[in-house]
Amino acid sequence: MRTETIKIYSFDELSEEAKENALKYQRENWHYYWGYEAIKSLEAFAKLIGLKINNYQIDWLNPQASYFKYDDTNINKDFYLHAETELTGYAMDYVILRAWNETKSINETLNRFLWNCCADYEEQLTDESIEEYLDHNDYEFTEDGTIY
Repeated sequence: MRTETIKIYSFDELSEEAKENALKYQRENWHYYWGYEAIKSLEAFAKLIGLKINNYQIDWLNPQASYFKYDDTNINKDFYLHAETELTGYAMDYVILRAWNETKSINETLNRFLWNCCADYEEQLTDESIEEYLDHNDYEFTEDGTIY
């Protein structure tokens, strides 16, 4: 039998090289943490105005590669959504409401939704955001920055 002892570090205790390794790993394995909530906001909006979303493909970091297939036969283009309307309570509610009220265009509303989600995701991928996530969730690491 063999017993080994390893040192465990918080993110702040890591060397700069180990921090870079930890950040790189997290960034490569990250996903858009608010994606589910964003879709729920969009679905609530669609239901409210009578839009039927049949299919979609979203690349949260590349809105141009995303698409929606929908049936807008039964939408009410005159429908005004008050600013205080909560679709789900998530921040994208207000992006969607504002875009719809300003344009009454489904394509423009979807476009603004996607670009705002992209900006939110890009913010999550910054070193500062990842460091905050690792720190707040008490992640621990080996000396080289590997999650323990």
